[in-house]
This record gives sequence, structure tokens and C-alpha cells, in this order.
Amino acid sequence: MSRHNHNLFDSANAYSMNGNSRRSDASSMSDEPFPGPREFTLPLHTQTSSDRISSSDFNESEEQYTHSRAASSTFQRSSKISSATSNSGDYGDATNLVAITEGQRLVIAIDYGTTFTGVAIVFVPVDEKTAKLSDIKVLREWNSSYNEDKVPSAYSYTKPRASEEQWGTSFSEDAEIMVYTKLELDAQESVIGELDMILDNLDGMKDLSSEYVVSSKGEPDYTPKKPDLVVLDYMKKIFERVWKYLGVYDQALLLSLPVDIIITHPVVWSYRARNATYRAVTLAGFNGDKFPRLENIKMLAEPEAAAVYTARYLKEEEPDKTVLEKNDTFILCDAGGGTVDVVTFRVLETEPSLELEQIGEPHSRKCGSVFIDGEFKTWLRDELLGPDDYEKLEPNSKKRIKPHSTTGRKMRDVMKSFVEHKCRFTGDENADHRFTIELPAEFEGLSIQDYVDEGLLKLDCNDMMLLFEKCVDEIVALVKRQEKEVMTKYDDQGIARIKSILMIGGFGESIFLQNVIREQMEVNDITIHRPATSWSAVLRGAALYGIDKSRLKNYVRTQSFPNYYAVARDTEETQGAGLAQYQDPITGKFMGKSRLTWIVHCGDLAFEDWNLSQETLLAFTFRENDEKNFTISIYKYLRKDNILPTRVRPNDPELENVLAIPISFSNVKLDSLDMYKSSGAREPYYQCVVSLYLTWRNESLEATVVWNNNVIYPVTAGGMI
Repeated sequence: MSRHNHNLFDSANAYSMNGNSRRSDASSMSDEPFPGPREFTLPLHTQTSSDRISSSDFNESEEQYTHSRAASSTFQRSSKISSATSNSGDYGDATNLVAITEGQRLVIAIDYGTTFTGVAIVFVPVDEKTAKLSDIKVLREWNSSYNEDKVPSAYSYTKPRASEEQWGTSFSEDAEIMVYTKLELDAQESVIGELDMILDNLDGMKDLSSEYVVSSKGEPDYTPKKPDLVVLDYMKKIFERVWKYLGVYDQALLLSLPVDIIITHPVVWSYRARNATYRAVTLAGFNGDKFPRLENIKMLAEPEAAAVYTARYLKEEEPDKTVLEKNDTFILCDAGGGTVDVVTFRVLETEPSLELEQIGEPHSRKCGSVFIDGEFKTWLRDELLGPDDYEKLEPNSKKRIKPHSTTGRKMRDVMKSFVEHKCRFTGDENADHRFTIELPAEFEGLSIQDYVDEGLLKLDCNDMMLLFEKCVDEIVALVKRQEKEVMTKYDDQGIARIKSILMIGGFGESIFLQNVIREQMEVNDITIHRPATSWSAVLRGAALYGIDKSRLKNYVRTQSFPNYYAVARDTEETQGAGLAQYQDPITGKFMGKSRLTWIVHCGDLAFEDWNLSQETLLAFTFRENDEKNFTISIYKYLRKDNILPTRVRPNDPELENVLAIPISFSNVKLDSLDMYKSSGAREPYYQCVVSLYLTWRNESLEATVVWNNNVIYPVTAGGMI
């Protein structure tokens, strides 16, 4: 990183966000730098990505944590209340409890974030469609000494030394802590994600060397659990706190209430990631076993939840600012620790109640605040210290550095100092003249011209700008792209021009980020606003959506697949690797006959819309004069265990063929297809790859097959479950 003059707004540069101490969301806006840094910096354990949690992976968790309905009805606390005036005990101010009565229902909103997680609870009359903003009770009772609106999304498998809880904020000094695991759930949904996973695996091969095994005393520096299971273990802790909070109410009365659960997710979030989140939440305890009258579990995009709350908050709590009026159009920028979502909304009505309409397509990027940390660590290793000295800070650092791969106590201390400076950074060269970070004792005598003086690392404003440049550049690009697309598409439809940008999320509270966007958008006379509750806007908005179910237009109602389903297909194998093999006369390859690919596991997230479902690719090959009619066979596993067979056997009592989908390419013009020729093939052949989607509607399994962006077969197997 070379030192040079860097104009603050030549390109979008940086931000300041998150940290360790947290002010209340109820505090008012100010022009001061964000005073409550809340990015909880911890040593992170790197995880490789995985496709899906297998049934065997979940087996232990389900046995230990998914209890029967009868067992689940016992709360952890013996004192039960149904009055807001009762002593709240562990729950702080008694005003955080509300009176509940028959004829009410319970709404639970869950916002699992990259850096922080929150839960909101609301009791409302069954027929009530609105609620006061003050009716939303955000859970603040987490670890013993941590009472904030959200708790860090951090978990450790290190054995505690004393009374440490090893999650949230309660960790032992030697804890190896996993953070930002949410980013791993969506890691393989792109070419970049796949490459990222491959590089991680190559890095991990070092752990197999005899030299490394000896030096590490045979103990790897990572948990063998997949990211999905780490999220599950973390969500169990979240559920324990929610269950403990609800335990102060009358047990029989509470369990008699209808319940709706809202789960938020980024606007662009793959099926794999949504399914992993859904499974973790439900297996952790947010399910019908714990809540006998559970009516719905819904998934809602974070920006939509944030928009309805933020707009209403500004209207009701800051009316003097007159931010939003009827027919106004605004951009909502939800900038968090991992993802940044940008969506445009139009105000349809302000009275008697606020109504919003989403217009245009939302956009999302993984350019949140945690990626700044990766830039800093990469700079430390590659440009300042070098690999050998850097390894003193972080063992195994010769692996690739990712924003979510911090580990080790020494690096934790360095990153804590960096984050504190990052949170205070405003881009003002006068105010942000110098940032100092004390390096560990091993670096006490180290001096590097312009940067390190006897173990004291010094950064100036330009250095910080360069570290933050990439993230803010991407955010500004998202905002500008959203503005251009919306105005281009709706210019002739009477849609008012965009007048304001609402900033929410931890990163969105950054004065520096707001200033950069304001400068970039000033030419178009667009103003920037940030409500005081921006940090928990998504969580509170999700609760509002759960209250007013009649207004839910874009939410996704979730269901669970009740069984395991597989597609049977012939797959390429090494000769002699399995039973029932043959050599394909078309391609010359050795194939395993009727192998089962389990594309749906019991408890997986099920949608009615095939566009939201998991895609399974199936390839069909044929020669010019071959038969071009095929059948896709879907099988259901009939046993209650999760020991799944790998192939279809004749008259197999464990399997039932529930769907037989005919596919024909007889009318396809061969000159529109790619032609292949392999060394084992006698003549050229053609291949068609289709996408199979399984959905669940009206208690029955449905399948959709898509080829060349066209649906070529919808089929319903009524009652075949």
C-alpha cells in the first residue's frame, strides 16, 4: 500500500461500521461518526462449503434436540406470568414483558445475519392487522453480560475453561471462534463460489502432511462440521434464549396461542442457503413440536422487511422531516456485514396506513463490512510483514486469506484494534489523522519505514481509504445501477423520480459511507436518510409483516418435504466400481445402472413455486437415428430411517416409484444441438440437459422440467407422497 494523496470522492472509498460496544437503536441521528462500534471481531475458523447437510449429519442433532411434543411443553423456568408487572428476573426491565390473554397470537421474527442475529416477539389479538411499533419486543437477553438488540453470530467448539458459554460474546481466551458462517451457506452458487471451495480444499491438503500433523499434535485447526451444522448449533443457542424468555409466561396459555414465524434472508439467496437456514431454524426448536399451534413459517427478503418498518418509523417517529409522501420513490440500501441489498420502493398511500410497492428488480452483492477485514489482513501479509512474520499473528496463514478466515488470539487482538479504528473512520483527513495498532510482543522491536515504529503499526487516512475502496465502490455501483434501471424502465409510466435513499444495516450507519453516496448522487438531487433504528430495521419489519398477514404479497410460505425423494439415472463410473454396470454404446463410457441421487431430504424446505426450488440437472444423450423418448423416474424412500439406498433394485421394498415423467426430443432439430464425439463412441452423438424441480403443493409432490428456458413437462402426482 503506497502512500499518496487520495481524493475522498474520486471513487467510492470506504466506510466505518460495527464493533464491540453498542448504543441503543433508539438513539437519535447525529452527524458524529458512528459512536457505537459493534463489529464483534473474533478469531474465525475457516470452513469449506458443502452441498447440503446429509441425513446422517443431522441424525445426532435431531436425536438430541428435536423432542416430542409432550416433552417440549416443559419450560425451563418455574415462575410463570401473564402480566407485564411481574418481576422479570433475568430479563432486565419488566417493561420488556407484556400481558398475554386468550384470543391472541404470537409472532416470532428471526434475522440471522452474517455478523449479528436478532429475534423479535409480538403478542397481538388474532384478528389484529396492525400494531404499534412499541409493541415489537426485541429480545435483548443473550449472554450473561450482554444485553443488546442483537447478538454476534459467533460460535466455538473449544472446551470452556470456566463458565464461558462459547457463543455470542461469551468465550474463553483460547477459544477458536467461528464467525461469518452465513457466507459459507451460499458459497457454491456461482463459478466464483465453486472456485473458492476448490481453493479452500487445496489449502486444506496441507493439513494432511506428516509435518503438519506432527506440529499440530494430531489435532486439526478446524471443526469437522459443515457450515450448515455450525449454523444449526448456533441457532440452538438462540432458541434456548427465546424459550427461556417465553418461559416466564403461563405455560398452558402460551402453548394455546397460534404462532407465526418469519425468517429473513438476503434478497439474492440460493435455494441451498435458504434450505440450510430453514433447516437450522426448525431443527433448533422453532417448529410444531415446541409450538403446537404453529400456523406458518414464512421467509421474507430482508430489504422488504426493512422498507416497511423504516418507512413507517420515519412517518410516525420523525414526521417533522417529511421524508416520504404519497407517490414518492426511494431506494433502500441494506448494507450489512456480509451482503448489501439495494431495492426501490414507491409510496402508494400514507393514510390511513402506509402502503409500499416494490418496483424494479432488486440487486445484491457480497460486499459488506467484513470484506474490509480481509483487505487489511491481506495487506498485512503480502505487503507489510511478509508470510513468515504474518504467521506469528495467525498460524496456518500461508493458506489463502478470506474475510471470514480469522483465527488465533493474537490476530483477534489486532483485528479488535483495527475494527475500532474502522468504526471511527470518517474520511476526514484532519479528524482521522492517524490510526495506531499495537502488534503482539513478538513484534516489539520491529520498525518498518512509514508504517511500524517499535511494534506500533500506524495507518493514515489514505491508507484506510485504500483498504475500504473496493467495498464502497461496489455499493455505489449497486445504488447507481438501481437508479438507472428503475428510471429507464418506468420513465414513461408516471413513476416519480427517486428523491431519497434510506440507509439501514450496521454498515449503513457509517457516516463515511453515507457521505460517499451523497457526493456521488448529489448531481441528481437525491437525499440520504438513516433512521435511528436502522440496525434492527429488518428484524422489526419482519415482525410487522407477521402481524399484518393480509399485506404479505412477496413473502414465501414455507413447507417441509415429508419424505426423501431421489431421481434414478445411469451415471458414469470407473469400470468395476459398482454392481449393475454396463458400457454405454453411445458414449463408450462405463455406467452404473439406476443410481439414486437423493435430491430432496426429509425436512428440506419445500416451495409451491418451482422457480424457488432446487435445480437438478439431467443429461440425455442420443444419436441421430436413436429413439429420443426418455423417462425420468422419481422414487420415495419408504422407511423412517435415513440410511438411504444408492441404487434401484428389482422389487425393492424400500422404494416406491411415485413419478414417471416422459420426456421427448423427437421434434428437436439436431442442427440446433451441440454434437459430441468421444474416443469410445462409434459415431457422433447429441446431448440435451434439462433442469428438474420438485415442489410441494396441496399435500402432493409436483415436478417441473425445463429445457432451453421452456417448461416442457408439468406433472402432478396427487396424493403420491
